[in-house]
Amino acid sequence: MEDMAASGPVSFNNFLKSEQGQNLSEFCLITAVIAVVALVIILGMTGGLHNIWQVANTTSNTAGGGSGAAVR
Repeated sequence: MEDMAASGPVSFNNFLKSEQGQNLSEFCLITAVIAVVALVIILGMTGGLHNIWQVANTTSNTAGGGSGAAVR
């Protein structure tokens, strides 16, 4: 019984000094930052992609002489 009491605080001190969980938390933070940056880039590109699609659609409608409806 005395052995368990003696090893208890030592185990707790080892737990406090352990850096094993630190690696996981750093990985999660880096992953979150990458996800936020990717989201900002994607949201920033949506306006440009919409404009490109509009120009392509207008050009194809003008060249085809139609209203953009499917050819039958």
